[in-house]
Amino acid sequence: MHDGLDKVPYNKDNYDEERECAICMLEFKKEEMVTQLKCNSKHYFHSKCLETWIKHGNKTCVICRTEIAGIKTVYQNESGYTEL
Repeated sequence: MHDGLDKVPYNKDNYDEERECAICMLEFKKEEMVTQLKCNSKHYFHSKCLETWIKHGNKTCVICRTEIAGIKTVYQNESGYTEL
């Protein structure tokens, strides 16, 4: 569904600005998987939250609305999922 979105363990020493996910509004915990978008080094989210965001058809950053590079649009139909 998305290429080039790297998941990394959260470490507060590496991410000193934001302490909570802008999607679910929960604080990041040590070693939780986060995904940082290329639009801004301060735009990172819980990886699962971002995956859900994309699965619901959103193709832009939650914060700045820049298009997320490397995602494919996926539609669900009766027989499953279809990539476009």
